Amino acid sequence: MNAGLMDSLDKITVCELCGRPAKIDRTAPIAIRFKCDVCGEFSATVEAVRAFQQNWEIRVYVSAATRQASARRKPITLGIDNYLALAEEHRWTSVQAKARKILEYLRDKSESFGQKVPLSNDIDYPLFDAVSPGECWDLMSTLKERNHIVQPFKADTKQWSLAMDGWDILEPLQAGGIPGLFWRRTPGLCRRAAKALQ
Repeated sequence: MNAGLMDSLDKITVCELCGRPAKIDRTAPIAIRFKCDVCGEFSATVEAVRAFQQNWEIRVYVSAATRQASARRKPITLGIDNYLALAEEHRWTSVQAKARKILEYLRDKSESFGQKVPLSNDIDYPLFDAVSPGECWDLMSTLKERNHIVQPFKADTKQWSLAMDGWDILEPLQAGGIPGLFWRRTPGLCRRAAKALQ
């Protein structure tokens, strides 16, 4: 490794994926360790860091990979041989899939109906494969307009809950659910089904 590259790596003070302040550990012999609020915990080889510095547009997709792996408590090491493949796994996520990831996140963090869950579009957008805080906010706002998620306190944009309509999308009521609920919703269909069984 040339001296110029070593000097540039020694000067790293921010996350190489999102550009925000991060805790950096250079003591590992093979890779630099990062701990970032946005991108999570991950390691990157010197060669991968060099590649990031030359390919800015790929970073947001790699960030999605590292943050989601970190959330699963399985931090990954980015190398020159795997960072592009990891980015591709998150690059083509559909809008519908991104919105569903938000709903699933709130569900997984909720121990009871109506529980308030910390969720910040500024920090958490890589969890949903959103390309920016702005896209994440637009998704959240649309889900709120459709009554899928709830903002319990209007002045607090960092606390959200999964609304009943959101639960219905993730966990649709199956036969044998709440007694009488299906009949009330679709009485005509139920009468026809009951008649067919006679």
